[in-house]
Amino acid sequence: MRINASMHAERCTQVVIVAEKHPLAREALADLLSYDGYRAIQAEDLSAAIAYIENAENVVAVLVDLDLVGWRAIVRQAAAANIMVIAMRGRHCISTDELDRRGVSACFDKPITYGDIAYAIKTFAPVAAALTNQSHAFAPAEMRRH
Repeated sequence: MRINASMHAERCTQVVIVAEKHPLAREALADLLSYDGYRAIQAEDLSAAIAYIENAENVVAVLVDLDLVGWRAIVRQAAAANIMVIAMRGRHCISTDELDRRGVSACFDKPITYGDIAYAIKTFAPVAAALTNQSHAFAPAEMRRH
């Protein structure tokens, strides 16, 4: 698909914050999001994630690793700003009810696939879905909610 400059500029204004404990996973997610036209911001810890949530413009989603120290504060801050929160659950055993109460929109158990993340973001942000048409990754038939 060929993208004209104005469409690409519009897509790049949508920001996704990636708050992931593991540097390689954080970088890989950010790269894939960038490839799909989002401006991906990597947050390596609680303070970075909170600062980006408070200061970045056009944030459409925050991806948060539930093994990251301070994840509850990140979720609280994003939910208070009406930003979609996608949780990534590894060893942390958190119930769906607790995640719902905290304002998490979707939760995926690790290992995750990028298609799941892309589908969740596009489901939440219809403008992003219309502009990107379809992820370069494969999206699932339906979004899983754990």
